[in-house]
Amino acid sequence: MIQVTQHEQVRILTICRPERRNALDNETIEQLRAQVRQANADETLRAIIITGQGELAFCSGSDMKAALEMTVEQRIEHARSGQDLMDEIASLNVLSIAAVEGFALGGGLELALSCDLIVSGSGAVFGLPEIQRSAIPSWGGTYRLSKAVGLAIARNMLLGGKRYTADESCTLGLVLEVVPAGTAGKRAVEIAQDMTSDCPKEVVTLAKELLTSGAYRSAAESKEAEFAAEAQVSAGDTYATFPKKNK
Repeated sequence: MIQVTQHEQVRILTICRPERRNALDNETIEQLRAQVRQANADETLRAIIITGQGELAFCSGSDMKAALEMTVEQRIEHARSGQDLMDEIASLNVLSIAAVEGFALGGGLELALSCDLIVSGSGAVFGLPEIQRSAIPSWGGTYRLSKAVGLAIARNMLLGGKRYTADESCTLGLVLEVVPAGTAGKRAVEIAQDMTSDCPKEVVTLAKELLTSGAYRSAAESKEAEFAAEAQVSAGDTYATFPKKNK
């Protein structure tokens, strides 16, 4: 269900369930988690791209057909597994990019939000329709979305069921770049290669951690974290290469 391909030091993870609009059932979640863990342990890897098969849907979120057959306890466990997956993606030590084509709704948007960046095909649509279906987003969308676009837009999506096009999402700052439909994956690989080609992996990891944790720290705490990260980089071998690369 998860297809793995590689472009040099960039790995592409493709959700292959087009018949279910690339929805995530328990098996797919566990397969994706396994691939994310492998990526985190691979010292040669610089970035991963997460995408869905076809142009109809990036990911339609939780597989509701499967969820309706679960007990309450099983649904809670399914939600926890989804949360764990999103957290593992968000804490990857490599750059992560969601290449979105088609619908990114509910858990699909939450999956995209767990990545560092979103590259979108022009036909993509983003939304959190759970409340209109008498459900609650449970994979981190309520806090990641508000930090990405602000409370007003997040409330409009969550409470009002508002869906945004690719261009609108780019204007809001949710999406980094909009490209012609069908080319989001290709462009995501290009961006990943450009961003990581001249930057040591450990520096990328530290920068990602500073940005992620900075949202939960005070200004003073963030400054101290920056000093600590700079001290770590300065003491390493990579710092000695800076003058040579930037003369």
